Amino acid sequence: MIDLRAICNAPALEIYEGDTDVSAVELAPGLVEVKYESATMQGRQWMCRPRPDLCVMVSALDKTPVLNYSMAGDALLVVQLRLSGYAIHGEQVDENTASAMITYFPPGARMPWQLPRVGPWYTIAIFGTLDAIERQWGLGVAMAQALDHTPATLERCTQILRKPWMITQGATEVLRDVLAFRFTGAVGRAYTEARAQQLLCEALIGMGDICRRRPSPVRTRHLVQRARAIIANHPERPHTLQSLSRSLGLNRTLLAEGFHAEFGETVFAFLQRERLRRAWTLLENASERVAAVAARVGYRDAASFTRAFKAHYGVTPRHVGRR
Repeated sequence: MIDLRAICNAPALEIYEGDTDVSAVELAPGLVEVKYESATMQGRQWMCRPRPDLCVMVSALDKTPVLNYSMAGDALLVVQLRLSGYAIHGEQVDENTASAMITYFPPGARMPWQLPRVGPWYTIAIFGTLDAIERQWGLGVAMAQALDHTPATLERCTQILRKPWMITQGATEVLRDVLAFRFTGAVGRAYTEARAQQLLCEALIGMGDICRRRPSPVRTRHLVQRARAIIANHPERPHTLQSLSRSLGLNRTLLAEGFHAEFGETVFAFLQRERLRRAWTLLENASERVAAVAARVGYRDAASFTRAFKAHYGVTPRHVGRR
């Protein structure tokens, strides 16, 4: 049983006391890192508690069996994005590998949950009272409205309320960026709180999109997901709509329209962002020249790469290299 209210309120280090397969360390006031090292669960979690009755949890966990558990809440709202190792790169995005859900737990509620075995899982979740979410980010009322309630009527509910939200590209980026971040000190806590606020906004956008969205045919959805995976795995290649449509056997117009409907952005926008993401990593972890990095991520010349990089990140590639 996972008691969300206890996680929100109990001293973080006490939650894991007595568990020999789990170790926890406080990185800063309100920010704890947890390591799992057992036969059935390996990986890390980061728990950030901005205020009482509010918690942000980031998980990168791998496990061997199917995991069955239940969650308990007490007038708590939970906003969660969970992606498998496949789904986080745009492959096999379905109900078995990805989940985006807003859930309201009335007092005393219990909900069973099963996490299938599909390699590693990555999660970012926010859980807390509506009042805490409103005070921290000013989004408590909006979250209640997303469940077709006001804060007052929601707190009178006696049944668990659950609504899915469409996994937006921005939400995926939030999770990927948080996982790549080095959680240290007060900066780690501030960064996590900012990303949590962004996730709430993406969830609200996703709930609006799921109402407006016209479903694409199953085959088209499958092929545009493959297109995204191809770009994510090899952004340095000279991808075009024509080359992708040929390799996938999908009409170019259907690919463009289906990609935008599925992920909320164009093929070119996603390609450029993936190239710049990889470039940042190369600049941060290697001593290569800017021109060499530009070539490695698919740009023909350093000047166009520098312009795109600065427009996206607000700093030049040389600035990252010097850091």
